[in-house]
Amino acid sequence: MTEDRVQTIRILKFSGKEEDWNRWLKTFIATTGIKGYRRALVVDKDEEFPTYEMILQYNDLLLSCQDDITFGIVDEATSERFKEGDARVAWKNLKMKFEPNTGAAKVQLKMEFQQTIVEEDEDPDDWINKLQLICRRLTVLGAAVSKDDLMLHILNHLPTTYKTTAEICEYDLTKGTLTLEILRERLRTKYRHMKMNDAVKTDSVALYTKQFKGMCKVCGKIGHKGADCFTLEKNKDKKAAYMKRMSEKKNDKKGKKDKSNIKC
Repeated sequence: MTEDRVQTIRILKFSGKEEDWNRWLKTFIATTGIKGYRRALVVDKDEEFPTYEMILQYNDLLLSCQDDITFGIVDEATSERFKEGDARVAWKNLKMKFEPNTGAAKVQLKMEFQQTIVEEDEDPDDWINKLQLICRRLTVLGAAVSKDDLMLHILNHLPTTYKTTAEICEYDLTKGTLTLEILRERLRTKYRHMKMNDAVKTDSVALYTKQFKGMCKVCGKIGHKGADCFTLEKNKDKKAAYMKRMSEKKNDKKGKKDKSNIKC
């Protein structure tokens, strides 16, 4: 790789937040590999790499930190040979803060795993990503969560709107044919359908709560604009949703008793 190409690689900013640590960690390690001095983070013996590699790596770490705490951790990381800053010491101290290998950390992560739930309107993909991140940390701490336990946790903590999807997945899980990828795709599909239905309902309500008083240039009827006309192919879904809503409203009226002729 040419020097010009290396220079174009930007410094990866780290916010100092725990939820951003894993992404920054992986991308930073990948970047050091591209730049050619990843070993400055892992080599124990000073003589096995040039001083300039340590300087480059330390500078990248220092420039990455966007908050006072992580900046301080890197700023105070020195050694006998590298008195101006040791990337290995900084890296070790950062991992101790964000990936503590203690019993308390293990308990905290297990509690976080149990308490991480998905909201009714939340994308289940984001939720599962959070759970997988916790599982990776638990694996490092020697408390790995199996794929089946992870899927069971997901199925047991879904909102009621996912009931049918959850029942199908539970059946496949008992047969041993369900994978995390299949589960994610089914939840993703259900979520998309829910969002599409919500959008159609919103459009239908907006279309008929504020009626246009002029004449439609498409069908000639009064009460809507040409762009909203149900005779257009693009509005067929809106028409179906509107007709269904009107039918339900009509049925509701039929179910009510007529009290207009009752005399006291």
